[in-house]
Amino acid sequence: MLQEQNLERLKKRLVEVIGILDREKLFEMSTGHVSARVPDKDLILILGHVHHDGKILAEVSVDDLVLMDMQGKLIEGRTDPPGERFIHTAIYRKRKDVHAIVHNHPRLGVAFSIAGKEILPVGFRGSIFYPKVPICTYPGQIDTPEIGEIVANILDTGYSVLLQGHGAVTVGGTLEEMCAAAIALEVTAETQLLASLIGEVRTLDADQLDGKFVKGISAKEYFDIAWSYYSRKRSRNE
Repeated sequence: MLQEQNLERLKKRLVEVIGILDREKLFEMSTGHVSARVPDKDLILILGHVHHDGKILAEVSVDDLVLMDMQGKLIEGRTDPPGERFIHTAIYRKRKDVHAIVHNHPRLGVAFSIAGKEILPVGFRGSIFYPKVPICTYPGQIDTPEIGEIVANILDTGYSVLLQGHGAVTVGGTLEEMCAAAIALEVTAETQLLASLIGEVRTLDADQLDGKFVKGISAKEYFDIAWSYYSRKRSRNE
């Protein structure tokens, strides 16, 4: 019973995160997918292929989520997992610290990838992307386990990887952390672009950081403040 309750809470939080990212305009035409690792099970909770229903992401509910295994096989749900499910399976297998993943199509992130320009750690919100966000030059769909492995290897231990002309993949230790990081990626890209129009882009140096965060800012502060803001912002506008 407790496991079922925990799974239901995870489903509700996953739908909430999808709503936040959609409201922040991080999905192009409602395409993209978000997932969460199911605690204590070798399973992945992920948004199913809802486009056949004519739904947009703002309309999804817990009924649109499906369970799949670490090979991408459907275990439970009324729709199929997304075709690019191998992004998720490959990263979860490689990164035991990752418990949430989003593949989306942020406009500035895509533009940076097309230009071949890495997003750099500029400003305190960009600190988590030190030393840079790598670019996977494969532009097609990540629809095989082999291509998924390539993306996972390029991501390595980082928070994000850009897919050239395609989109971005961002991960986190929790759904809340991933959500904050995905928004921070686009904010950082915008800040870097604006700075480049004014003058030289100066990035954060290693000696200005404590791990992945600007000195004086803890991981808890970085993620909790961001999550509280975006969660409350969505609640006030529902």
